[in-house]
Amino acid sequence: MSRGRAARGGVGELLWRAGRLYERGWDEALARVGMTRSQAALLSLLEQEPGLSGSELARRAHLSIPGVAASLVQMEEKGWVRRKPHRSHRRLLEVFLSAQGKRRLGRARAALRSVDAGAMRGMSAPARAALKAALNHLSERLS
Repeated sequence: MSRGRAARGGVGELLWRAGRLYERGWDEALARVGMTRSQAALLSLLEQEPGLSGSELARRAHLSIPGVAASLVQMEEKGWVRRKPHRSHRRLLEVFLSAQGKRRLGRARAALRSVDAGAMRGMSAPARAALKAALNHLSERLS
């Protein structure tokens, strides 16, 4: 949508369009730091809850178990995560964020913040606050 042109479509359509554009921006920004959106999501989950299993990570990230398994292998090879057997359930592998993974997650978050900053450029602080409040309201109503 170009500047100055009236917004067309309903709120849902506008949110969908903005969401797709944000996703494209996130993918491009994360690619510049050598990461995918899925990897960033998994690292973030592991920071919040160390020791999750691959299947639990997949469930919480809304990703497929085979996709998460492949990502974990790649991230382990890069040194971003480490896996170790659970103390009592030896067949279950727990996943932990490494120090290198924490640094990579920091780079990913900075890249994502740059997308947000670019999207908000030129928008006043009150307009940003109003947008956040409106989006929070929509989320609450739809949940």
